Amino acid sequence: MEKVPFISADTISCALRPEPFHLQLVEGINNDVCISSLVSAGHFFVQLPSHPSHASLTSLNLLMNTTYSSSQAPLLPAPVENALVAAPAMGGWFRAQILAVDPVTASCTVKFVDYGGYLSLETAALRQIRADFLSLPFQAIECGLANIVPNNNTSNNSTEGESGLTVESETPVSSSCSTEWSEEARGLVHGLTSGHILQAQVYDYDQNTGVPMVYLYTLRDSEVVLVNQELVERGYAKLHEEAASLVSSTETKVSPSTTTSSGISSPSSEQSTTPESDITPILATVNEITPLTAAST
Repeated sequence: MEKVPFISADTISCALRPEPFHLQLVEGINNDVCISSLVSAGHFFVQLPSHPSHASLTSLNLLMNTTYSSSQAPLLPAPVENALVAAPAMGGWFRAQILAVDPVTASCTVKFVDYGGYLSLETAALRQIRADFLSLPFQAIECGLANIVPNNNTSNNSTEGESGLTVESETPVSSSCSTEWSEEARGLVHGLTSGHILQAQVYDYDQNTGVPMVYLYTLRDSEVVLVNQELVERGYAKLHEEAASLVSSTETKVSPSTTTSSGISSPSSEQSTTPESDITPILATVNEITPLTAAST
């Protein structure tokens, strides 16, 4: 059998943002997503369950578990920021990217590129990744909730993602994510999204990181719920200053019929900016996308 080479940390040390490594949310449509790691109420990772490559993730996990359970898997010679590695978590092995290196404690902070979430691991626990394990696009897409910010500064020191990976500290990615959210707000989002196929609409991108800021829709008792707005109405969030200004000064109509990433058409509707907490029209103003309706799921 042909021997498959491993890739050392200094071989891949790029930002790894563009394709073919990372999957992307499609602009102008409702993307079918599921949350794989919930860092906080406004910061999470999603997967695309309808993407053709998603079905191969389970096979990749099994192959990695078999490969790295052997003592023959090469150690990481020297950790390098942004390098791709194999990292242990929850009794298995997963593809990860090194975000930070601490030479004093001989540890690294890594991000799991297929499930999201962060973990601090000893450098000695990491392994070089096999070249053929990079053929599958990274499945986790980092996102933030658009146009809202936390309504308090309750600290979150540690949370657990949907995938069960421990998140020891939140990584600031945008105005929605950089301020810490309360655990109660995270619990609300978890209850609304856990185990559901959701709809994500790209509103904008964070200017510093390029992380997509989205409107996230779910169903609750056959009723469409905009998660961003639900956080505002429950008092856990408030509108971003620019969004609040736009809501108070603009009346908009939502454009007719759009298509989701699964090919589902949403009927046209008309909305006006009435309560201050109604942020749906902002989406229509910028992207002219019809919000998800119960009929489209």
